Amino acid sequence: MLRSVRTLAFCGFFVVLFVPTTLAQPNALSSSNLDALFNQEARVEVNLRGAILRLVAEASRNDEPEFASMVDDLRGVYVRQYALSSARSGAAGQIRELARSFERDGWETLVRVRADDEDVFIYLDTAGDVINGLVVMSLDHAEDEATFVTIDGRIDPAQIGRLGSRFNVPELEDYNDG
Repeated sequence: MLRSVRTLAFCGFFVVLFVPTTLAQPNALSSSNLDALFNQEARVEVNLRGAILRLVAEASRNDEPEFASMVDDLRGVYVRQYALSSARSGAAGQIRELARSFERDGWETLVRVRADDEDVFIYLDTAGDVINGLVVMSLDHAEDEATFVTIDGRIDPAQIGRLGSRFNVPELEDYNDG
């Protein structure tokens, strides 16, 4: 089960890792809202949207048209990572409440893991068979990390699988439909 959780989380990071050179980001996961839960700024902060995503798509279109097509379908990719030890009092409960708010707002619960040393929540915004957004929230006490990933836009699992095959990423090849 944890391998599947890590694979799905890796899918979220896949877009960020291969960036070389309307639903908005859920307001609850905005930088200012997350910053309020911690005593320190984010260790990692990534904001890819608008012109930057268009630039990435166009720059890769000739060499990697499938990757460009995937990026064309995105409105934004946001990543925040904090030192979990810097969380303010009550932050873990607030993050769990945040997870419940996605459920109340109609997001599909894909994964919910509550373990002694790790909490993972993964939510999808779906319309029929179309995924319009993905949120991953992970609290890893052993690694002292609180990580939040939001992918805003159409996500095609088969396309992710084909890209996994193309870039030789075995964890993603299982999503390939052909």
